[in-house]
Amino acid sequence: MTARFRLRQAAIIARLEVRRLFLSRRGLWVYGLALLPALLFLIHAADMRYRLAQYRRSGVTPPAALEAVHTGMTEEQVIQTAGRAPEDRQWRRKKWTEHREGGRQITEEREIRARRMVYFDGQRRFIFYFENGILHDMHRVQIMNFSEDREVFAALFQYYYLRLAVFFGCLGIFLNLFRGEMMDRTLHFWLLAPVRREVLLAGKFLAGWAASTVIFSGGALLAFAAMLSPHMGAEAQAWWQGPGPAHAVRYALAAAAGCAGYGSLFLAASLWIRNPIVPAAVLLVW
Repeated sequence: MTARFRLRQAAIIARLEVRRLFLSRRGLWVYGLALLPALLFLIHAADMRYRLAQYRRSGVTPPAALEAVHTGMTEEQVIQTAGRAPEDRQWRRKKWTEHREGGRQITEEREIRARRMVYFDGQRRFIFYFENGILHDMHRVQIMNFSEDREVFAALFQYYYLRLAVFFGCLGIFLNLFRGEMMDRTLHFWLLAPVRREVLLAGKFLAGWAASTVIFSGGALLAFAAMLSPHMGAEAQAWWQGPGPAHAVRYALAAAAGCAGYGSLFLAASLWIRNPIVPAAVLLVW
């Protein structure tokens, strides 16, 4: 038999096995592992859109007016500059101050009037904190933070996708390539076929790698698209026209490489070790 003929045999075996892997009931949980990040980012996108709609209904203040506000201004000056705040809350609280007098440390308790005003400029929330009528502190909160979402996606891909989802997904897929056949009592059909054992092994590995790559690389790309979905501004468009597509391809290739690496280890463990769960646990901890 020529090498070309054996490659054709391996391809036929892989094609037959891929169908079984995609439709196997034992592997349905793998889809959950792969699609969980996309689901989380879709929920995040829906939450962001809902919050933006709520803030816009409350009223939008021009950004220039909010940028003109600075600490030390009085409540009246802030209201004259930015207008009435859509969210305005006042309360009284106690504040302790310390000072030295006559060589002693003295702690005094005094009551202050606190106030919190919140404005929205269409993209950011401006939160102003007052003490006794004077602006004491201010914060800007970006509702749609594109850079932060990309960092969250990168961390999720590294710590969840590669270390957990791909690991356990390949564990379930590749361990069942032969052990699943043994449990179903169908492995003897392959062993009786006129095909060399190494060709059978190669075909099953290709099937497992193809299935896991489609599932996890596709899941990574879906999560990537879900992460981008709420960002339609100039920053997101410029990033997508620049390094964005290359980043997406690298994420997909990283998932495919992880499937190949984990898959080869788990397939070998399923053939050589009676209980491959133990070395899998050691590999996970390592």
